[in-house]
Amino acid sequence: MADKDKSFLREHWLSILLTVLMVVIISAMIWLIATNKEQSPREAALEAFLLTAASGVGSFLITKIYADESYSQSMRDHGVQIASGIMVLKRQIEGLADWVAGKRTMLSSNGSIRGEVDAYLEHVEQTLDGFRGLTEAALGGIAGVIGAALAEYDAVMNQISPD
Repeated sequence: MADKDKSFLREHWLSILLTVLMVVIISAMIWLIATNKEQSPREAALEAFLLTAASGVGSFLITKIYADESYSQSMRDHGVQIASGIMVLKRQIEGLADWVAGKRTMLSSNGSIRGEVDAYLEHVEQTLDGFRGLTEAALGGIAGVIGAALAEYDAVMNQISPD
């Protein structure tokens, strides 16, 4: 049995068990209605009520399982989209930080940089480093939710455009 199937059964075992129980109750009620020729109106109403209640509960449980699975997949997909945007932002911040550091180094080596311009560029570098840290923290938080999907996306992006 695949790991995904085991995980599904482990997560939804109670709902599946209750759904099977509802199917058994519904089958028993149908059998009782079909085989009992002489029943009172009260018995017929009780059987109809139990049949309706069991059908409603079974439908609710199956719908809940489907909705939970669909919601999990949807959240994972949205998380990957958000993470991809943050990863693009992170790469742009890193590129800009490298450009500022290179410009600052070039101006310092030429001796053409003034003290206040160097201070401005240093401030920009520090701000970009802060933004880089924020993007890494955001990706770490998202990775806790979407896990393997983020690692796969990051590996593909690194293959496409290595640093």
